[in-house]
Amino acid sequence: MHFSTFLIAATALCAASASGKCFQHGQNWGDHPAAKAQLAEACKELKGKYTPSELRGRCRNNPSWQVSYVFEVENNTGEDAQVSQDDCERNIGAQIDSCGHGGEITTSGMRY
Repeated sequence: MHFSTFLIAATALCAASASGKCFQHGQNWGDHPAAKAQLAEACKELKGKYTPSELRGRCRNNPSWQVSYVFEVENNTGEDAQVSQDDCERNIGAQIDSCGHGGEITTSGMRY
């Protein structure tokens, strides 16, 4: 397989397994390192086993920026699923980095 064929196939596979959107309204994240520090703490509570359709959320405050963060993880796989600390921080952290007002991504049936 040529590299260009592999790249197209890999891109198609990734596109099929993940989708996301940025929110257009609401508060900005403010200080990204502070938001990610709050995320790391929230993910300690959000990691673990999820039953089908289970939704967990955690709210954290950043008083220096007068901003509250709502972090959520939802299992839409139809079966039990496991979320690691790394999965939680990576997927929600990508929304902090990419979306000024927050956002959501669904990957492998898990919504972050």
